[in-house]
Amino acid sequence: MKKVTGLVVSIVFLITLSACGAEKTKTFVGEESNVKMEITYTYKGDEIIKQKSVNTLKYSDFSLNDDTSKKIMKEAIEKESKKMQDVKGVKETVKENDEGIVETITIDLKNADIDTLKSKDIVSMSGNTGNGFSMKKTEKEMKKEGFKEKED
Repeated sequence: MKKVTGLVVSIVFLITLSACGAEKTKTFVGEESNVKMEITYTYKGDEIIKQKSVNTLKYSDFSLNDDTSKKIMKEAIEKESKKMQDVKGVKETVKENDEGIVETITIDLKNADIDTLKSKDIVSMSGNTGNGFSMKKTEKEMKKEGFKEKED
């Protein structure tokens, strides 16, 4: 009986340890300057390892009704998009539909060159980033900026 109890305790302990090391996600939604944003963080423990941002710009929110205005907006977004191309750890796409433009940016923080991200103004981060990015601190900042956590 002691062996069975010991085995059960060992299995529960191993399951608990493996759950602690599992990757999790948190998603925040918000709006800034008529841009709807959904930002998903993938993290392990307290360290953020990936960030995915989906930014939606609706033409109607910017009172853009004619093709010329829409074209100017798209060109401005594509100009910003170019500085993200070929940056290690960054994948960025811009797609246009009848309602507007959807930009998706995924940053693999384990492989990205943080200094390059900062110098190209792709991200603005302060403090010591040598030890990674804290999910707890980021969550606090996101809520302070008015973002709401999206429940799964």
